[in-house]
Amino acid sequence: MFSPLPLALCFSLIGLSPVQSDDPVYSGPQPGENLATFKVLGFTGPQAGKEFEFLEPLKGAPTLLVFVHELTRPASQLMRPLDLYGSNLAEDGFATHFVWLAADRSAAEDRLRAIQGAIQFKSPISISLDGLEGPGSYGLNRKVALTILVVKENKVVANFAITQPNETDAPKVLEAMAKLVGKSAPTLAELGADRTNMRRDTARPAAGAADSMKRLEDEVARLKSLDQEHHARAIARVAELEKLVGDLTDALNDARAKIAKLEGTPVPPPLKKPTAPSAESRAAARPTNDAPKKDATNLPGRTPMDPELIGLMRRMIQPTNDDPKVKEITDELLKWAGDDKQRKDDLKQFAVRIAHLGYGSDAAKAAIKKLATD
Repeated sequence: MFSPLPLALCFSLIGLSPVQSDDPVYSGPQPGENLATFKVLGFTGPQAGKEFEFLEPLKGAPTLLVFVHELTRPASQLMRPLDLYGSNLAEDGFATHFVWLAADRSAAEDRLRAIQGAIQFKSPISISLDGLEGPGSYGLNRKVALTILVVKENKVVANFAITQPNETDAPKVLEAMAKLVGKSAPTLAELGADRTNMRRDTARPAAGAADSMKRLEDEVARLKSLDQEHHARAIARVAELEKLVGDLTDALNDARAKIAKLEGTPVPPPLKKPTAPSAESRAAARPTNDAPKKDATNLPGRTPMDPELIGLMRRMIQPTNDDPKVKEITDELLKWAGDDKQRKDDLKQFAVRIAHLGYGSDAAKAAIKKLATD
């Protein structure tokens, strides 16, 4: 589940929205329930780079546990004060931890690396090793953006399932955190969420954003030069990076506009999103002694932008997949699409492209062909 840009943009975090009494939203263990341990990969913090059982390092300490289902700008605006207050309470033995949920572990690591400089959270970040659903026994709801648990002695004290998060949801969570250590909750202003800090936080992502974009554009160009007829992973990676470059551009434009507003200067013209090179420029760049290869843009079907679908298809095309494994992944793909017309079309068009490229075991090829024709 951000960076100068990514932080603002890639961070499609999730938020808490008021829950109507007649339409409650539930996600994760409820107050009074004990937590079961689960495995994560440490991304930042003392356990960075290690796989570990999540509850063990906490030793029953009062804890704020945030499951990030989706990272958005409003979600990041909620997460920032929680992270800041959690770090302030560390001297009281309080622990704060963000756990990313993603269908594909490597894609989650890439995404977090891209936005790490923008978010700059003080609290540790880990990636759940249980996939997009998270720990099976937790009953997390994929329809919410953030599932926030306030925990003491491995027992849930407060639960916040937030579908449309924003900064205004922070006070109720801060209050629950403060209560665990016998303190009064601070206001957002007391945490430094004022104009001065807003300028600092928006300026920080802007610095170095151009370098991040340049590196991503270079990577996109490099991957596009590969013979996509033989590199299925390159196709998926290109789609992810193109989306990230677009998100970074949006985030940078947003940060520049906020800085201009704070400084009382005119808003600079927005940066344009990079466009794919034309067929003529690709042909001109190809060595003259190279036989022209099939242009990936002329392949049938299309590569989607949804990282979950890309991750599921990556699993599908593994050459070692047998019939049971293929059926399991096919069911997950169909569940992902559901009755959503756009998702069903995205799945079909992606299957058409992968079927044309001929990736996967015989069982996978047959299943992908069926997905492409249904």
